[in-house]
Amino acid sequence: MHVGGPNSSHNNAWRNCEALLNQKQHIETVISKQTNQDQIDYRTQLGASIGVSRILFQQGLPFRGHDESENSLNQGNFLKILWWLRHYNEGIKAVTLENAPENLKLTSPDIQKDISSAISYEIINAITSDINDSLFSILVDESRDKSSKEQMAIVLRYVDKGHVIERFVGIEHVADTKASSLKLAIDDFFSRHGLSISKLRGQGYDGASNMQEIGDLFTMVSSVVNVMVASSKRRDILREKHAHVVLEALENNELSSGQGLNQDTTLKRVLGITNDLSQALQKKDQDIVNAMNLINICKGRLQRMRESGWESLFDEVSSFCDKNRIKIPSMDDIFTSGERPNRKAHPITNVHHYRVDLFTDVIDEQLTQLNDRFTEKNTELLLCVACLSPNLKGISDLAQKMVGTKKDHTYPLVYLLLTLALILPVATASVERVFSAMNIVKNTLRNRMSDLWMNDCLVAYIEKDIFNSIEEEAIMQRFQNMKTRQGQLF
Repeated sequence: MHVGGPNSSHNNAWRNCEALLNQKQHIETVISKQTNQDQIDYRTQLGASIGVSRILFQQGLPFRGHDESENSLNQGNFLKILWWLRHYNEGIKAVTLENAPENLKLTSPDIQKDISSAISYEIINAITSDINDSLFSILVDESRDKSSKEQMAIVLRYVDKGHVIERFVGIEHVADTKASSLKLAIDDFFSRHGLSISKLRGQGYDGASNMQEIGDLFTMVSSVVNVMVASSKRRDILREKHAHVVLEALENNELSSGQGLNQDTTLKRVLGITNDLSQALQKKDQDIVNAMNLINICKGRLQRMRESGWESLFDEVSSFCDKNRIKIPSMDDIFTSGERPNRKAHPITNVHHYRVDLFTDVIDEQLTQLNDRFTEKNTELLLCVACLSPNLKGISDLAQKMVGTKKDHTYPLVYLLLTLALILPVATASVERVFSAMNIVKNTLRNRMSDLWMNDCLVAYIEKDIFNSIEEEAIMQRFQNMKTRQGQLF
């Protein structure tokens, strides 16, 4: 075989052949290594952005600042937390912000919104997967946000292994609060998330209050509070006056000292008789049977107060007026309203006005509202369901026992009856909590939030337990599949 010198054509060709066959120096290998490293860096970078977003979503905090330039002192929460994270993690520091490619920093508002959409999608997907093919009910209410836009909140109520669960699944902007507009918004929501109307077994909508007198009372109280809070001087005068009254009452043994005392007040007696019912109806896992029992108890207490509660209330009010030097009109005198008298009106005494026109009418109004909403036939039917669980706390306990002992498969119709009773909406307290959260997320300083951005933020903020259970990999894959990205996950 002809070899020749070291620089002969043969030896040069042989060296080139060895270099070509050397996989470590192959151009595809070099490019592949570089691509793998880019993918690792991209995953680290995306994971950091998702981690920062988790913190801000769960706390209901804003992302952006007034000025996000490099030399700004008010870059916003997202960038500030990312800078802090880089300080304690060299791996994140090496691939983020100034060390990231100029067109792939993953910190822009669009990226933040895409991350929020991916998180919201995974949370809703987890809820709908949990419901699966089960029956459910829907709770709906509407309210205006900080930008005066009508928003409709949607909560789903369903039963999982005997447990009653209520989940917030979204908020929809509606042009008005007409029934047709709300129906279209609900239909659109069901269509987007693959929910079947055929599985819907109950609907709960919050109605306007008819208790105008009580509404006026709280409006007046609110006005008084605003007047006092507006001035530090008036607050100090009020505190000093109140402290003097308390000390005088303690010296006369008219007031017991100590913490946690349940002191009965006149306002509490008049309006607080339904407090137990109100508190119970606000529980997410409250079932309709237990609620009906509480309603019957409440109606009985109101009826007893109507029949025999006037004298004790009048004595308490009189005692309060005497102590505070308030003049009490004679109950036998003719009542005068201070307005121009009506010649055709029959004169009434003060006792008739206060006892019949006020005390009795307010109680009758509450009883009428309860009787109209919960008729005698419906109450009897639902209370019959309670006979299924005589030795348990409620039908929810019975449903859980059936699932635990696999009796739900043995007696499927009994379990179906329990499920239907459990998913019936009891109150819309869960929806009201959504609006409280909406005022935190979309506040005065963030009143220009888009509807989609607010919806995604609210879903993550309210459903924290599901959010915590979602793996970061699922969020990454959802984010990556939303659109074509310059970075690629390995």
